[in-house]
Amino acid sequence: GGAFHDSLVIAEGTPSADGEDARLENLYKGGDGEKEELKEDDAGRVDYRTMSAFKGVKEGQLLVKKYPPTEGTIGVDVYGEESRPKPGKDVVVTAGKNVQVSPDGTEFFAVTSGHVVISGKSIRIDNILEHKGNVDYEIGNINFDGTVIIHGSVEEGFVVRATGDVFVEAISRGFVESGGNIVVEKGILGTPDTYVRAAGDITAKFVENSNLYSEGNILVAEAILHSN
Repeated sequence: GGAFHDSLVIAEGTPSADGEDARLENLYKGGDGEKEELKEDDAGRVDYRTMSAFKGVKEGQLLVKKYPPTEGTIGVDVYGEESRPKPGKDVVVTAGKNVQVSPDGTEFFAVTSGHVVISGKSIRIDNILEHKGNVDYEIGNINFDGTVIIHGSVEEGFVVRATGDVFVEAISRGFVESGGNIVVEKGILGTPDTYVRAAGDITAKFVENSNLYSEGNILVAEAILHSN
């Protein structure tokens, strides 16, 4: 066999590095469906009803931070010529209703309290929270600064609190508190413990085994049974 010789470097280049794409960071907890952390009681038990898939934001809160794309690093090939990198792609995002963007376009703030909605390329805040389904273990309690619309029922032991009106299909042994009116499309079925409380009117088709508190009127279309 022949002898091995060390290789000789004739020319060496510096590789280019492509730019990074722009990215968005959500700074409001729960905005992307993330559930809040559950707490144990003194006995080590967890009440899963206290979790909430909906978390409102407050006026002035920083919602989203945008990190712009980078251009990348220019390299040099073995002939001494520049090797051009590929720049990162930008992300287009605009401020919708009740959202203000910083002058440099990188920070999006809440103008009012409410619920964050990201629709397509726009970020907005609604003061109406709409849920298509029951208030149960899947989403947990709702505590919202605004109006709540529930296309379903408030299930046993779960709580809905709203500073505005509450519109709900039914209340099934659940608790509802409203700073406005409560409108129940069907009925309110409670237990000796459950209650429905409104600063305005309470409207329902029927009421059974419930405690109703209203600073306005209680309007029931059919019957009230075993209730206060």
